[in-house]
Amino acid sequence: MANIKISDMTMKQAQEGFSLSFKEKIELSKLLDKLGVDVIELEGIENPRIDSLRIKSVCSAVGCTVAVPVKLCQESIDATWNAVKEAKKPRLQVCAPVSPVQMEYLFHKKPEAMLDSIGKTVSACAALCKDVEFVAEDATRSEFAFLCRALEAAVTNGAATVTLCDTAASLLPAEFADFIGRVMEAVPALQKVSVGVRCSDSLNMAVSCSVAALCKGVTEVKAAAYAIDTASVSHIAKIIAERGDNFGWETRIRPTQLGRIIGQIQWMCQTGKSKTSPFDIATKDDETGIFLTVHDDLSAVTKAVERLGYELSAEDQAKVYDAFKAIAGKKEQVS
Repeated sequence: MANIKISDMTMKQAQEGFSLSFKEKIELSKLLDKLGVDVIELEGIENPRIDSLRIKSVCSAVGCTVAVPVKLCQESIDATWNAVKEAKKPRLQVCAPVSPVQMEYLFHKKPEAMLDSIGKTVSACAALCKDVEFVAEDATRSEFAFLCRALEAAVTNGAATVTLCDTAASLLPAEFADFIGRVMEAVPALQKVSVGVRCSDSLNMAVSCSVAALCKGVTEVKAAAYAIDTASVSHIAKIIAERGDNFGWETRIRPTQLGRIIGQIQWMCQTGKSKTSPFDIATKDDETGIFLTVHDDLSAVTKAVERLGYELSAEDQAKVYDAFKAIAGKKEQVS
């Protein structure tokens, strides 16, 4: 039986129509790990201090692979690796466009310059991490010869996983299967690595296209427990559970917990949640309703922290209170 890896993108999509607090992201990662997904994909680093803490917190909370994207520069590679390296199974993702339109208009790079960047970035990541993924964005609209060269460059420089993306939902399931078959045949080096896919759901065919790709030898699918323009983890898992024996497929997803955990995740990600939600940790001052002054003592500050959803040790409570006093001495109210 071939193990089909499920790479969950829910947190990567948190910018697209819903938001999650810091604590919600930790809880979400724990639920995904419990569900049995193979990979949890996180957003990359934009704010080094805040994002590094978020990544490190997720890494310490789960046992599955944690994947974080890097930018095409050494500074980003080093910062990302320092944040994710403590994960039990760290993965660095090199995401690069391979279609002319995205290379020219989004990255302002010519094909040869993009090939050079892909090779150098993958090589630099592989020097730090044994699990490096190259994500070929907009692969289905690329020039086929260039796509093959990009994939070969990624594998040659150390990529252990190569993912092909139908970013624009330009192909129907049969067409996408043919595309995957052509790529696998044209790039023999792909036989040595894991091949994955990500399909846009603009035409409501992300699941169908993903399953069609599995029939061509793909072993990893990007999906989301709370899907926005991508395949659904729940639908992919159910199809493999029902028909996997016919094709020699299996997953780590736990069928008995699928409905309950997916329900929890979807409720968590929906907007307009109840204010009494155990996961609904507000971030705006007017939402929390918490205002403290310099006259508030340690007990009051500790209760405010608990309202935000955090449990602190006695030592950390003292540290937070000292920080609060330093700020409260300069402001009339601390929210």
